[in-house]
Amino acid sequence: MRVLCVGRPPLTQNAGQAPKKPDNQRAADGAVPPEDPAMSHNPNLPALPPDRLEPVLAALRASGWGVFPDFFAPELMADLRHELWGRAEQDQLRPAGVGKEGQRLSAVRGDYIRWLNGATPPQRRFLAAMEALRLRVNRELLLGLEDLECHFAHYPPGAGYARHLDSFDSNNLRRLTVVAYLNPQWTPADGGQMRIFDGEAVIAEVQPRSGALVCFISEEIAHEVVATQRHRASIAGWFRVRPLTAQADALGGQVLAG
Repeated sequence: MRVLCVGRPPLTQNAGQAPKKPDNQRAADGAVPPEDPAMSHNPNLPALPPDRLEPVLAALRASGWGVFPDFFAPELMADLRHELWGRAEQDQLRPAGVGKEGQRLSAVRGDYIRWLNGATPPQRRFLAAMEALRLRVNRELLLGLEDLECHFAHYPPGAGYARHLDSFDSNNLRRLTVVAYLNPQWTPADGGQMRIFDGEAVIAEVQPRSGALVCFISEEIAHEVVATQRHRASIAGWFRVRPLTAQADALGGQVLAG
């Protein structure tokens, strides 16, 4: 599996970098200090127990989406959380954009991101878990997933993401969305929930608690992120197909529609 990443120059204060987390809020808002016993930088630690994939496959077959609490090992989530907050404090996140052109519209989307590239042990363990998922999905659901693009996401207090689909009309390479949450001790009062829609009805409201995975068909499942009241951390990713596969699917849809 290829991991796509986008190189970005370091952000400056004038470039609109992510707000730093005050030191006195780090523990309360989910940052992990170096001495946190949940952390483990052991690269040989398994990222994904072998029994985790069956419920995901069953949910995708049944409805095209699913929510899976405690999908990831707590140690992996702590390591990723620690890396994200460290990068935020070093001004290594950039404001996220909207749509294919990546326009910054903070009223629509207020998070700050950094793309994963497998450069650290926690990232490699996370990507290994996603590769296991890709292989099983391709073998059993025949989606033809080819590569993964994913990024850390930091939502500061007050930020959210308006209702949207993850697959663009002019570029439908994204087929399967995955979101991993990194926030310990999260409560409903903290906001930041992901709402999943069926038409105009909200059919699920997901708490972004550490270890949970949300997975759904990118071009079918509309969703939004409610404005958060605390610093909120996650990883968002999209499995993609080859351009020729997307073109063939589009032609097939035209033939069926005609």
